[in-house]
Amino acid sequence: MAIPAKPEQRHWSRVKLSCLVRARPSQPTVEEFDEVLATVNSCRGGCYFATDNARYKKHLRLFVTFPYSDALGSINRDYIGEVVRVDDLPDGRKGIAVNLLTTIGLAIQNQLSTFASGTSARAWTHRA
Repeated sequence: MAIPAKPEQRHWSRVKLSCLVRARPSQPTVEEFDEVLATVNSCRGGCYFATDNARYKKHLRLFVTFPYSDALGSINRDYIGEVVRVDDLPDGRKGIAVNLLTTIGLAIQNQLSTFASGTSARAWTHRA
């Protein structure tokens, strides 16, 4: 008897489109790294890339810039992402699947800069 195929869990179909992505850990306790890599495939809600870095682990939270460009005037979009799968690839590298959880927009950046400047730290605690 054949085993039924696992139902598709993706909300968006994947596209085999290679573009640059920048990934770095969002947690200060994790060993620091900052990589710019080409994606193997991607979709609206995530991306998959290959790396030599062995520090990626399932459930690791990342700051992800997707797509990424260092060209002057480029508009990069920053996300908070989570590693959902780490594959061992035949060439010895790791395949990293990242789910993009939320964008980091101007509202969040403004709140962080207000908090960092010490302005109204008491008001910040009342927002939570």
